[in-house]
Amino acid sequence: MDDDPQPSPQRPLPTNLPARLAHPGDVLVAFRAPVGVAGAQVASTGTSGAYRVNVARAQVDVRALNRTLSGLRTTRLTRLFAGLDTTRLNAARQRAMAKTGRYVTDFTQVYQVSFDPKINDGKAANELARSPLVASASPNFILPKPVAQKDSLTATTAPGAHAAATRSRATGALTIPNYSYVTDGQSYHDAASNDLTGAAAMLRDKLG
Repeated sequence: MDDDPQPSPQRPLPTNLPARLAHPGDVLVAFRAPVGVAGAQVASTGTSGAYRVNVARAQVDVRALNRTLSGLRTTRLTRLFAGLDTTRLNAARQRAMAKTGRYVTDFTQVYQVSFDPKINDGKAANELARSPLVASASPNFILPKPVAQKDSLTATTAPGAHAAATRSRATGALTIPNYSYVTDGQSYHDAASNDLTGAAAMLRDKLG
């Protein structure tokens, strides 16, 4: 048996993920051992990790995974992060696992699996995750663009906040642009000087 920490079992994903949440026909897979690919199939696996002393087991797992890939009507396996320094990264990974006692993803073995987009990404990820060759399988989630914050200053509060920010820039106190500071600079100064005048006024306005 392999002495390295093992990945935790992956929880099943919903099998009705909408296209607005994940790219259809696209799953990201991290393999537990180095693999060789040929088109849309896994051609071989290395003898490291769980397959260090069990080549026959590796061959069985490769054939089973290829059946899953065929069932998903996979069209391509694309290796990601191909430019990484494999030797240095693997050494760092081994040190991290030895120190923490927990499995660390091998980023030199992360692949994009492209398959029939009619098959839900959640279903595909669940099926791929069942393979002993796979450490994790995740839909290629769509990250929403952050919503721009709106300036909440009013005509009454804007001059004071602007003046506070201007004074801070002049003295070098404001070195990093900060949205909250720009929109409510006076509160920052009140807090720094332990001045509760502004807070008291706010409570009075809110509570009467």
